[in-house]
Amino acid sequence: MSPHWHIKIWRDGLVRGEIIGRKTDFKAIQRIEKQLDEADITALFTEADSMRSRFVSRPLQQEDVMVESSNHDGVQFLYAVSQEQQADATVLPFFRILNQLIEPYA
Repeated sequence: MSPHWHIKIWRDGLVRGEIIGRKTDFKAIQRIEKQLDEADITALFTEADSMRSRFVSRPLQQEDVMVESSNHDGVQFLYAVSQEQQADATVLPFFRILNQLIEPYA
């Protein structure tokens, strides 16, 4: 079983969210609050933007990652990345950063 999580990453690199994972035997919610460094902020948002042309918005499956970008005007883009697609070399920079955030809580 994989961790279940919801995190939000602001443009200034602030990360907040919740993770239910193996460390708590899937019985407790762990809160996450971190600050990304400038290099990770730039890489994460650049990759998320570039990935939107390869993935589509669709109903989520259990192991999917939903990527959404929004601002005060609303949602700019929304798409899902399947578990199989998460291992693709073209998305590795994005998932490297994301996994570094989640793994300590997973």
